[in-house]
Amino acid sequence: MTIPEAEPHVAAVLAMLQAGTPANLGVALGVGPSVNPPYVALYPDPGDVEQARLSGDRSLITISFLLHCIGAGPEQALWALDKARAVMLGDPPTVAGRRTHRMTQTYGSRELDRDDGIQPALFIAMAEFRLMSQQA
Repeated sequence: MTIPEAEPHVAAVLAMLQAGTPANLGVALGVGPSVNPPYVALYPDPGDVEQARLSGDRSLITISFLLHCIGAGPEQALWALDKARAVMLGDPPTVAGRRTHRMTQTYGSRELDRDDGIQPALFIAMAEFRLMSQQA
């Protein structure tokens, strides 16, 4: 049994977002890309390795991905979220040696956030998704 690693899952989700969203929507890990809005900043957690009760199998990992979808206006932030959500809730990412499950959305912000610390202000739509995978 191999203990699952978060990094290949994060790389697969990032690649999936970059390939599945429109070319004019920047996507980057941890920070906004060095482009003007709209863009998606992907923030993964380190994952949670779970143990099956009786078998002691520790091959199941669950990783949450928080997306900050940034736009110059509220419509652009929502557009970015719509495009990213379509990818996240579509086919599961491919990770070598793993069986990944379709992602679920676990959180969506109730309202758009406005960052007035940047001029001109930017708008942020957030959503969180969860990925589960197990050894193939």
